[in-house]
Amino acid sequence: MANFWDTYKSRIYANCTSAEVEQNSIQYSKNQLFAALAVYLIPLSLIALVPGVYVALKHGLIGLLAADFITIGIILGVILLPGISIFVRKVLFNAALYFISLVMLHYLGSNGPGMLYLLTVTIFVVLTLHQFYGYVVLALNTLSCLFFALAIQYEFASTILLAEYQVDTWIGVSSNLIFLSGAAVFLIPHLFKSLQSSFDEQALLREKLEESLDELKYSEQKFKALVQDGSDLIAILDEEANYKYVAPTAESVLGITADEFIGTNALDYIHPDDQEQIGTIISNIASEEEVEIPPFRFRDNKGNWRWIETIITNMMENPAVEGFVANSRDVTEQIERERELSISLKEKETLLAEIHHRVKNNLAIVTSMMELQAMDTEQRELQDSLRVAQQRIRTIASIHELLYGAKSLSHLNFGENIKLLIRDIEEVYDSSKEITVTVDADHILMNINQAIPCALLVNEVVTNAYKHAFKHREEGEIEVKLQENNEEVVVTVKDNGVGLPNDFMKENTSSIGMTLIKLLKQQLDGEIKFSSANGTQFVFTFKKMDVKGIGSNLKENSSSIT
Repeated sequence: MANFWDTYKSRIYANCTSAEVEQNSIQYSKNQLFAALAVYLIPLSLIALVPGVYVALKHGLIGLLAADFITIGIILGVILLPGISIFVRKVLFNAALYFISLVMLHYLGSNGPGMLYLLTVTIFVVLTLHQFYGYVVLALNTLSCLFFALAIQYEFASTILLAEYQVDTWIGVSSNLIFLSGAAVFLIPHLFKSLQSSFDEQALLREKLEESLDELKYSEQKFKALVQDGSDLIAILDEEANYKYVAPTAESVLGITADEFIGTNALDYIHPDDQEQIGTIISNIASEEEVEIPPFRFRDNKGNWRWIETIITNMMENPAVEGFVANSRDVTEQIERERELSISLKEKETLLAEIHHRVKNNLAIVTSMMELQAMDTEQRELQDSLRVAQQRIRTIASIHELLYGAKSLSHLNFGENIKLLIRDIEEVYDSSKEITVTVDADHILMNINQAIPCALLVNEVVTNAYKHAFKHREEGEIEVKLQENNEEVVVTVKDNGVGLPNDFMKENTSSIGMTLIKLLKQQLDGEIKFSSANGTQFVFTFKKMDVKGIGSNLKENSSSIT
């Protein structure tokens, strides 16, 4: 019997509901309600059919008996036969009930449930179909009541109502049916609207819940990727620097499991030389939001010291943490690489300084040999040429001397170099003439590959002034200025001598000094200006830059020097 009931119930629900309708909707609820009505109406109708058959046979109401069987047959066909749409099933189901209601009202009058059935059908229609069909049933109820009122008034239908009611009493009774039907049609949809609002709110809440779950899932995945599967060491410490939580990455980085850390103190793992510094930082973290701790040594499971850098965030006020979050990273390889680079750099700097020192010494040897050569000859012209060459070599040697004692082996204070250069020139050309040289040099850091050609150029101009500017004079003044403006270097050499001849800058000038000046100007990519008003003024301007490698202009153009 139970299996029969389950099969019967499943068959009806399969016919009267649809899996395509969203569960959180009014239509789904209406379909479920319709299926439930269909399931229980049949057995209840069969129970009610027994007294109905008895009454119909006793009073000879064969039409009523036939109507009962027709109604039950229609309902059984509607709910059990396949291939019928749910809407059509609902319409035929309610139409069958409406039919039997009118029949009972006709045959039984006030002694039967016909008027009650009409009200019930109205409610069923509103519950299972759209409100519009409730209006249709309300209109049918009104028309039916008017029809019976006319039948009572004009006695054109053989109905028991003719014996029970006058027109006025029938109108009074039937108006209650119309009133209650109207109330059902207007009020029940409001319940559905409230139910739909509840469904919508539930759907919205469910959507938000799903979004929250997705976000939570994403956060968990990110937490797992960053904390559990990442390379950083994440830990939570209490106020005493005891471990409350340690990420599983500690085992892969330090070889110590998270469980081994819990309850131990962080300072116990830190190198004794670093403990005081780290302890001070931790003791003061309560007043800070975040503190960056520079690299310190941390012991791993093998007793080796690993370099760790850490950022500690104060999250004591966060109820989910209630501690200091330490985000640490193993920087041992970086520290060791930096140490190796530092050692290598110091070795290279020492080697380079030694090279500059040896170059300076070798240049000094060359100048000494040239001095010996000059002393060994009586040719005045050769002696002058050798001493000019000596001065040029001293100029280069002075730069190497500065580099040997400088902190940077790529840049030097060119202002200081100019002062040393002028002092050397004064010593070379010390004579009976009173020549005053003043130097006004800014502190300019210059690349060695620009400093050497610039110093040689100044050497040539100042030497030329000593040699030619004060002929037939016993005294004179030479002024040297070195200035920098927006990465542009300006060198000015000015004297109050006899000035330059008009053809001094012509291309056919063949002196070694002038040729050298042109080559140095080309190497520095600068601009030279000469003027001979009240003596000679030389202005050389070039852009300061980091020149890579030793310039080869002099070597490439040496063949042009005669």
